[in-house]
Amino acid sequence: MHMDPHEKPPEAFKNVYKIYQKARGVALDDDGDVVDFRRGLLDHQQRAFVERQWLGQVDLEEVCNEFLGVSGRLGVAGVQDVKCYESRDLPDEAPPAFPADLQNLLCRLFPQTIAEAAILNVYSPGDVLSLHRDVSEFCDRGLISWSIGCDGLFMVALGDSESSPQGLRQAVLRLRSGDAVYMTGASRFAWHGVPLVIPDTCPAELSSWPCHSTATGSADNHKGLQRYHPWHGWLAKKRINLNSSPHQPSFFSVGAHLIAMASNWEEKAKAKRDLVNALIPDAWRLQDPPSRETLRDIAGTAYIEKHLSQQEIHITRQDAASIAQKTTSGAWKAVDVIKAFCHRAALSHQLTNCLLEIFFDEGIKQAEELDAYFAKYRKPVGPLHGVPVSLKDQFHVKGQETTMGYVGWIGTFEGKTGTGKERNHESELAIELRSAGAVFYCKTSVPHTLMTPETINNIMGYCWNSRNRQLSAGGSSGGEGALISAGGSPLGFGTDIGGSIRIPASVNGLYGIRPSSGRVPYEGMSNSMDGQNTILSVVGPLATSAASLKLVMQAIMSQQPWLHDPLVVELPWREEQASLTMERANAGQLSFGVFRHDGIVATHPPVQRAIDITVKAMERLGHTTFEWKAPSHSKFRDVALKTWIFDGANDVQDQFGLSGEPLSPQVKPFYHERVPQYNASQIAATNVAKRALQKDYMEYWNSTVADSNTGRPADAIICPANPFAAARPEGHLSVMYTMWVNVTDYSAVVLPVTTCDKSVDKPYTDFKPLDKTDEANQANYDPELYHGSPVAIQLVGRRFEEEKMIALADYVSKAIKDVAT
Repeated sequence: MHMDPHEKPPEAFKNVYKIYQKARGVALDDDGDVVDFRRGLLDHQQRAFVERQWLGQVDLEEVCNEFLGVSGRLGVAGVQDVKCYESRDLPDEAPPAFPADLQNLLCRLFPQTIAEAAILNVYSPGDVLSLHRDVSEFCDRGLISWSIGCDGLFMVALGDSESSPQGLRQAVLRLRSGDAVYMTGASRFAWHGVPLVIPDTCPAELSSWPCHSTATGSADNHKGLQRYHPWHGWLAKKRINLNSSPHQPSFFSVGAHLIAMASNWEEKAKAKRDLVNALIPDAWRLQDPPSRETLRDIAGTAYIEKHLSQQEIHITRQDAASIAQKTTSGAWKAVDVIKAFCHRAALSHQLTNCLLEIFFDEGIKQAEELDAYFAKYRKPVGPLHGVPVSLKDQFHVKGQETTMGYVGWIGTFEGKTGTGKERNHESELAIELRSAGAVFYCKTSVPHTLMTPETINNIMGYCWNSRNRQLSAGGSSGGEGALISAGGSPLGFGTDIGGSIRIPASVNGLYGIRPSSGRVPYEGMSNSMDGQNTILSVVGPLATSAASLKLVMQAIMSQQPWLHDPLVVELPWREEQASLTMERANAGQLSFGVFRHDGIVATHPPVQRAIDITVKAMERLGHTTFEWKAPSHSKFRDVALKTWIFDGANDVQDQFGLSGEPLSPQVKPFYHERVPQYNASQIAATNVAKRALQKDYMEYWNSTVADSNTGRPADAIICPANPFAAARPEGHLSVMYTMWVNVTDYSAVVLPVTTCDKSVDKPYTDFKPLDKTDEANQANYDPELYHGSPVAIQLVGRRFEEEKMIALADYVSKAIKDVAT
């Protein structure tokens, strides 16, 4: 955002300001254009103002009583010697501590700001504050402006001299003693001023402060008040305006606006990282956490749980479906659930770097509101009432930032400023999940660009696998995978353009589904190369059970997303598809195609064993399995790699250029420089090639009726999700086991099967690589390194078969466990 400090306000604003500069108190009582919240909004004002949040009397009394203390009056305890500066040229010395009691009061009422510094304006009747904009205070955190003493008129206006009359908006507010204005978003840089201070309007109980004649307390208290005797009655004729915000930029410490003032990308990234990590409560900070070498598995060991209470352990061991049963019935309070997962998420992040945004306080507040709703109406707000849901940092959530791993996006909306959407926009799916009762409390790490199966960025660093911190958490939804696996979330959402849901789910021992495009709303999410429509990125859930996938998919469909996202197909949840699948499963009438090698890169021994376990479990129950002999998968790779470079790497290069940050080694081979863009004819030819591949695969699938013994084509394909249990850093050499599904746009689900066992999963002795990539991938296998890591398989169905695939995931998973026992 660029604003000229010498620019004058539009004439229309100045004219309104002048009118109220000459107004009188009695006339203001009947002025229908003045907003007076104590009087209540008039009918026409109710149409112009939208209530975003309501702070109830109980909440306010609790916070204010804590500030005032037992006496209920602001006495000597509230009067402290505070170091003040008379100009904005602050000295180099460390800033003084902000009064703790006042800071707590402001932050409790306005949790999305940071009360660190204040400007105190003292007005007398006749004083004014001219219309101006805070051009020198770049900040995406709100400014609190608190009025004390006499009433004042506060004018706020949006628009500039170049705006059309329709683009100019203003409001005149009558602020009484105790009223506060919270300026955030576009209003943070609006024109504002005080045209009038109204005399003889100070509340009687404040007129003599701090020399209350009836002040209570000790003798020392009364003695302390004597020093203020010369000030007796001064506030009766004054208006105090307390403007509180984060420190000025010269104090480089905490605050999103300070990040924007950093001199280079390293400082900016560090400031953002420090800001996020500072949001972890002190009581939840790990002292001397174990190294990755000494403690590889944090999900399957007792390390995290030794820092939790028994109640927190019990809650965070439940899957989302079980939690929903408790919270929707009132057996569990939503606030107890979210606090437990906030605590475990904080611990998980300190061990894996899985989070990019932390907003625990907002999550707890949302949960409290849900509990209040249930207490009042004795019913849940929706099927996800009180269920904690983590979100990949592509989701926009109101009040929170989205960086998508780019340093250049810090303090902006997708790299742009002045859009009005900064921290003020929510993705469609987030809106629908919130409407269903989901509680948001964090956003998870992603690789910058999103276009790599490992999660790394210059803000938070490398995201490690919770089950083996020597290995990758996958990508691009790796933060989700690591967090959920560690128990820091029961359910989360990722996106998938080449395997970005299925890869993190598989390497972290989770369930995850890649829906067909158009089933789940993507509207309003950030993305790379937005507008590329040949292979669409899709959004879907990761969880610790198939039942949880079903729960959340049903919840989304209940919101009718096709009414709010133009790309979503009108396809409600079809329970009959799942029921028919289970009828056939229970009758031993399913058939599965099986492929173990995609013809590009061979899998590691544990993956082959996972396929064997799955096939044997199905055959044991009477189902048919046969070798899948589909068209070559190398052609899918050719189409995908062309698609992802249609724009000549311009989008990616533009985003890195915002800050000058370097590309990670995982991204650099594909996007290290700009190349010629594809023209319309080349893009059309790629689309034709893709359609031909889809047609060939469709017809091959139809032909499998001859192999199935059920009279139908294959119900699903059993295949690897990765060529390994997980990748070493910079060792994810092929994504073709997942990418082909994105080209065909099939529904696919991942489920855990087993873990690597060094005594069983020996390296191949007769392996013959197809090429250097195949050879390098196999060379990365080390039975000792991989021991204990989860191994998953992928079930692939046809387009829009999400109900069927989730049912099969649940059925196959239970069958595998039955065989194991």
